[in-house]
Amino acid sequence: MKPFKISALFFGFSLLFFSCSKDGATGPTGASGTNGINGTNGTSGNANVKTTIFTVSSWTPSTNYYYCNLMDPDLTTAIQDSGNVSVFYSIDAGGVWNDLPTQTSFLSTGYHVGYNYVMGKLVVYWAYNNGGAGAQDMNAFYSISSIQFKVICTTASGMKKYPGTNWNHYNEVKQILPSQD
Repeated sequence: MKPFKISALFFGFSLLFFSCSKDGATGPTGASGTNGINGTNGTSGNANVKTTIFTVSSWTPSTNYYYCNLMDPDLTTAIQDSGNVSVFYSIDAGGVWNDLPTQTSFLSTGYHVGYNYVMGKLVVYWAYNNGGAGAQDMNAFYSISSIQFKVICTTASGMKKYPGTNWNHYNEVKQILPSQD
């Protein structure tokens, strides 16, 4: 019985290691497929400019102002060090974008809106110059349920591509980046 086991084992190894080989010629090349459309279906973009739209429906109150935190991963160290951050707001769901910061008083009420940012986060504040009495958040002031903020982060190379642009003026940004509207 022992010679049979050895012979079976030897036969099994032989099949495993010696019976498989690549014999025969390579077959003919298959037919070519059709080429895809070269970019006609896509929209033009700019890798140096990133846009995010945030919808804010609630604000956090502070002593003389309200604020909201907008988390934006496009606010990188490179943007902070040598790029640009532009912020615009809309009270009509993106129909009209208003420039920020706005340091002028609205209807002599003493309100103004501005922003600060650090890596990954932008803080929009709605300040009331006349103190806390009678202050209301931006949504309540405009009698709307939510307000939109458009944050545009531009790299240093993106800014060099469009010298002389006022990145805080929406009409200028829209002219060079029509996809931003």
